[in-house]
Amino acid sequence: MGYRRILCTCLFFLCLAISPTAGAEVRDIVILYTNDFHSAIDPIPAYWLDREPTPHLGGAAEIMTLVEQIRKREAEAGRPVFLFDTGPATTRAGPRGNVSSSSALEGLRW
Repeated sequence: MGYRRILCTCLFFLCLAISPTAGAEVRDIVILYTNDFHSAIDPIPAYWLDREPTPHLGGAAEIMTLVEQIRKREAEAGRPVFLFDTGPATTRAGPRGNVSSSSALEGLRW
């Protein structure tokens, strides 16, 4: 399934490049890409960092915050932001794997 999304994305941009408007004004865009989210709703301990206490990193809330900060910054500069995810966002492994409609994931607007 992931390869299909990547192929469709590549075909989309190829079509844009060869469209009749290809000689028109050049605009910058921002592409954000995520992959293999696997129900990582909560931050995980960063055990690879040699710090006490061990900080927690990642999770849906942190990703959502970063995406919204980037969207806001780029909107002010007039650049559109596209968010692509090749999943899976959920793995169905336990109760957290069944959160395909959780409020944490809805904020990302997948």
